[in-house]
Amino acid sequence: MCCAQSVVMQLYSVMMMMQLYSVMMMMQLYSVMMILCSERDQLVSQLSVMNVHVQQLTAREADAYQQVKACIELAEQSQMDMSQV
Repeated sequence: MCCAQSVVMQLYSVMMMMQLYSVMMMMQLYSVMMILCSERDQLVSQLSVMNVHVQQLTAREADAYQQVKACIELAEQSQMDMSQV
């Protein structure tokens, strides 16, 4: 009976160590998950800021294109007027 109790105690000890290990692994996974979520949120925020900048630059580029186009049209019109004189 003494041997049986010893085996039971050893099994119980192993079970407790496995549970502790399981809890520790879950805590580590939770920690990693929190870090990944935080990094994801930062990346999404930075991406949003970059999208705003891209939209602003696209608008500035379109405005600059229209200004150049208007200048070319004005120069062409001026040349036509000068050639008619």
